[in-house]
Amino acid sequence: MKQLKQIAVTAFVISMVVMPMFVYGADMRAAREYTLQKGEVVESDLYVGAENNVVAGEIRGDLVIAGGSILVVGDVDQDVIAAGGAVEVLGNVGDDIRAVGGAITIGKNVSGDVVAAGGVVQVISGATVEGDVIVAGGQAIIDGTVKGDVKIVAGEVIINGVINGDVSIRSDKRFSIGKDAKIEGALWYRSPNAVEIAEGGMIIGETQFEKVERPDRTDKRIRAAMLGLIGAMALVKLLIILVTAIAGVILFKKVTQGLVKVAADHFGRELVRGFVVLIVMPAAILIAMISLIGIWFAVAGVLLYVLLLMIAKVLAGILLGAVLMKMAKKTKDYEVNWQNATIGVLVLELIWIIPIIGWVAVFLLFLASVGSVALMAYQKTWLKR
Repeated sequence: MKQLKQIAVTAFVISMVVMPMFVYGADMRAAREYTLQKGEVVESDLYVGAENNVVAGEIRGDLVIAGGSILVVGDVDQDVIAAGGAVEVLGNVGDDIRAVGGAITIGKNVSGDVVAAGGVVQVISGATVEGDVIVAGGQAIIDGTVKGDVKIVAGEVIINGVINGDVSIRSDKRFSIGKDAKIEGALWYRSPNAVEIAEGGMIIGETQFEKVERPDRTDKRIRAAMLGLIGAMALVKLLIILVTAIAGVILFKKVTQGLVKVAADHFGRELVRGFVVLIVMPAAILIAMISLIGIWFAVAGVLLYVLLLMIAKVLAGILLGAVLMKMAKKTKDYEVNWQNATIGVLVLELIWIIPIIGWVAVFLLFLASVGSVALMAYQKTWLKR
């Protein structure tokens, strides 16, 4: 037992040592409202977590940003990684954009690729993407210029811009090409109906159409059986999380209360911490695997990492329940009990059903939970060694 504890502490220390390798020269900021004013320059990477984010200044490195609303009008020399309810990148980006959100807008020049998943993803007129565009979402709109290839999986797809490369589309509702569209490469698309092409729209390369046929009765039965199995597994998963959450608040009420208070009172800060931990711990484990001696540290690290994710998953529901009931009852403190935990877990599962926006909301709660759990683990193990 003593050896296992030593291994666990050592693995955690490794992650704390490796962290500066990833955030060295980086500027990390967390707040309810964050603004980088026009004219300000960040000479390194910038990590931001806030409910509302406005970046009007220049960033010489990467921008990693998360929150309810994100507006980037300044230039970013390297990558932009964003997760939020509404994500607008209206400044120049020197490399790639990776974004997840309810609504994502790309509005200027991107020197690399754009990979986005959201309810609505749009490359507006006047924007140029030098690389490829890969999109998954409810609606995808390409009004700008894409010099690479375009791959889209969405309910509705609208192309009214210029695409120099090949285009691959999977649409289960509607696919249309506007009057100002010009596809210079080949077009392959899979859809229930043929593409709607407005007068003036051009497709220069070869076009291939794969029609989505209506499933027969056998397919429907198989699909129904699969949905039933998935539903049963989801119910079992929900019950496990619910029982774990109730047991946690009953057996470890003081600890749980502390975790909830930290995550709720410092949501932006813990969101950023959780994001960094999710990156750092796998990297620390990989480094430990380099040597034969370090393999045991790697094994311990994997176990700790899995345990951290499991605790954070349960804590996210407890956190949501405490916040909701505090708002409903208008109390001063966050109340942690089995009733509120039950409400939080059930509401969290309902939110998860909502495509894109719900997924983003759940992910942000999960990140904040990871951050608070990691902070407490650090305080209880390393600081009290």
